Parts: sequence; C-alpha cells; structure tokens
Amino acid sequence: MYIKFSIINRLLVTLVVTSLLLFPTFGVSAGNNTTNTTIPAKEMNILSSSQGVPPPLGPPAPQFPFKELRITRLTFGSVIGPTDVENPQEEIGLEDIIQKIVDDLNAEQAKATSGVRAKVSWSFQYIGSPSMWRTEYSNRPNEHFVRIPYMIDYHVYDIQIYIGGVWVDVGLERHIKQSIDIEVFCSQWHTGRGRLKVVGRPDQPYLSDPGTLEDVVDFFLNGYLSDYIDSLLRKRLPSLHSSSGDLPEACDALGSYNDSRDMLDLISWSYHPRSVPQIPTAYDQISVILTSIKRLVAHDQGQTVLYDVMEAPDLTMYVNHRFASIQLPRLLEGQQVSLNVPILMTKRPADTEFLVVIANVMLGSPGSPLEDSAFRVFTSSTDFGKGTQTLIIQKSYWTKFDPRTGVKPYERFVDAYELTFQVKLLEGADH
Repeated sequence: MYIKFSIINRLLVTLVVTSLLLFPTFGVSAGNNTTNTTIPAKEMNILSSSQGVPPPLGPPAPQFPFKELRITRLTFGSVIGPTDVENPQEEIGLEDIIQKIVDDLNAEQAKATSGVRAKVSWSFQYIGSPSMWRTEYSNRPNEHFVRIPYMIDYHVYDIQIYIGGVWVDVGLERHIKQSIDIEVFCSQWHTGRGRLKVVGRPDQPYLSDPGTLEDVVDFFLNGYLSDYIDSLLRKRLPSLHSSSGDLPEACDALGSYNDSRDMLDLISWSYHPRSVPQIPTAYDQISVILTSIKRLVAHDQGQTVLYDVMEAPDLTMYVNHRFASIQLPRLLEGQQVSLNVPILMTKRPADTEFLVVIANVMLGSPGSPLEDSAFRVFTSSTDFGKGTQTLIIQKSYWTKFDPRTGVKPYERFVDAYELTFQVKLLEGADH
C-alpha cells in the first residue's frame, strides 16, 4: 500500500528520476566513471595552500538527548522497532519507488506493438552503512555530513525486436549498474538554528557486461528504451525539479551509528537551543582586519603576465562563517595598496577548534569568472594567529608539452597576491 509522500520520499523519487532523466540510463559505457567530491572525515589533513581545502568547522557530534532516523526507513520505507522520530507511519522508501517505476515500465513494454521491447527487473546490489564525510570546497567553509551509498542493479532481459509481424528474441540480456548516494546535512548549524537537509546524488548508470550483437544492443539500449523511459518520467513527474529538501527537524549537531547486525544503522542529530540569547562579549570574540594587498609578479613559462597586465579583481573572504566581499582597485604587478574594509568578527573557537581564514580573488565575468583561492588555519596553540599574518594566493597555468624530454603538460602554480591582515583577541580574550 502506498501512503502519503513525506519530503524524504519526494527526495528519493526525485533522485531516481533525475538520474534517469539526466543520464543515458541504459547507455553503454566502458565502466563506472564515477568520482567522489568528498572524502572521509577521518582522512582529513590540515592544509594551507591554494591547492588544498580548508578543514571542516562542524557540525559537532550529537549530545544527549538526541534524535534518530534509521536507514531502513530511507531504504525500505518501514520503521523497525522504537524510534525517536515523531509520529512514525508507513512510508515509501527507495525500494518501493524503484519497484513502482520498473513495474510501470514493464506494463508499458508489454503493450508494445512495434519496434523493440524488453523486461526489466532490479535489485540492491549494495547498501552501505552511514558514515561521516566532509565537503571539499576550496573557496568556502567545509562541513561534516552523513553519507549512505547504494548500488542498484537493473537486469534487462527478454529483449525482442518486431520483425515481419512477429516478435523475435535477440537472445541476450544485460545488467545496468547505478550508484546513488544519499547525503544528510545539518544546514546552517553554526547559526544555532540548523535544519536537516537531504541531498540525493545519483551517478551515471553504465552497462556492466557488454557482450555480442553490439549493434542490436546499441540500437535498443541507447535509443528506444532510454528515450522511452525519459519520455515516461517527464510526463508523469513534471513538478519535481529538485533532488534535495529541508526536513522539519531542527539541529545543531550531526552524527551516524553503524550496527548492521541488528539493522540499527542510523543518522543521529541533536538540537539544544539556548534558553537565553547569547550576547557577544569581549571575552569570546576574535577580529580579523584586512590591512593591505600586494599584487606579485606572476608569469607563465613564456614570461607572459598572468592573467592581465592591469587587474581589478573582486576579493571575498571568510573568517570561519563570517563573510565579506570587497571590490579591489586596479593593480599592476608589484603594486601594493592599503585597504579600509569592515572588520570581520567571529566567536572565539574552543581550544579544540580552528580559526579558518579563506580568501578568493575573482576576475572575469560573473558567468565565467577566474577564481583563485587560499586559506590559513590557526589553532589555540598559536593564540589563533594573534598578530600580523599574511596569506599568499596563487594563480595557475598549464605548461606545454616538451618534445625533447617527453614531459606532458601539467598545472603549475605561482604566487600572485599577498594579503596582509591582523588577528586580534579582543580585550578580555587577549591573554
């Protein structure tokens, strides 16, 4: 029985549908050319260069009392055992949604009177446990999130072509594989008023076992069937445009728990709003003041200026989650100018946390800007960088192939801008 869709259910429908619409669902590929845009939190390294990424600032781990969402609810649409989610009810999970799509597809295929037809079944080849990962942005603050990986196996069989008034079996079958990640964030956790946000990330499906009669396979899998699925889903689900959504659950902390033996894999979160609004004081504030910027000499291997002789870039900065945007004056190489810009103030991090300063220099049109980024990370062991600091932003270019040595082109980075700023622990915090 199919019950009223929740926002999670709409998300799951959309991520499946979006993957089928955006990619050649039953297309031929040499392999799974998927790439992760995130890395496990446990592999985090603190870097400080234009080529690294800033460390995540949060959210922290949940504190008691916390709430839970079992992975079985996302996958199978059922709530097994007690749960902290309010008003649990039977819901449609990812399994139900894919099965419904496949059932409808097979029903339509059975009505075909010409062309090509086939039957499709499917199964979960893999359901992963939830784990904490981190985003990998180079130009803005990063954060932890929960990732649940799935691998779907579509079995295409009984492929037939209508020839001379009869259906002729072509005598082959195929398997289509597709990975889908569900990611759960505590969006805006740093404001103290975060919301759970679920994002679906389907990868491009691929043909896992190409065999004989490839002309027939290409005609059917790349043409008729994929076009048919695309048309069917666009017709039935015209109002679904997003593969993410906010859940009506407040949060300021996020985590996961794995216990596959007892089907207790779950996402956990907590929300502990302050009963009295916190008023910033001098004892818990850090200020960052940008004082000057210098354009350095930056040339490619042919001694051509990178990127323009005269540049007037936009500068954006983050001090943890505090943000500022600055229009810089026109600058020549070797020119340094003093800046009078607003002070960026943020709450003093705990002794186990970071102060992260991120700077981005952008040139070009808004639609296709050239952006170069860099960051610095400060900890309590250095008084969070108290004093005068500098940050070097690099530009890059690709070298040329050298036929004498056989060295292939590679990206080379050169220093381009030097920012000078002051970090102050305000009176009371300055100790």
